[in-house]
Amino acid sequence: MDAAALRAHLSDEEILELTYITAMYDMHAVMSRALRTEFDRLLSRRIAEGAEAGEFEAADAKIAALAIGGMISWAYTWHRPQGRLDLDGMGAEMARLALR
Repeated sequence: MDAAALRAHLSDEEILELTYITAMYDMHAVMSRALRTEFDRLLSRRIAEGAEAGEFEAADAKIAALAIGGMISWAYTWHRPQGRLDLDGMGAEMARLALR
């Protein structure tokens, strides 16, 4: 959609608000990506350290970090508060799986 089409349907204030929202969304996406990358890097390093110390097995620390991070990050999509496991039970099961 070009500027003329926007002006035909939106006021200057609405265009400014839309521009602001779009810029904030882009900034949020960049910040979220940076935080996720840092989380993955730190978790990978901790996994490698734990494997080197013999605390657990991890043939590929980076893949392990991505798998564990994904397991944690997506839990909100499938966890049900009234489900079979409460948060403590779910956390314990996820830790058991991750630390194998």
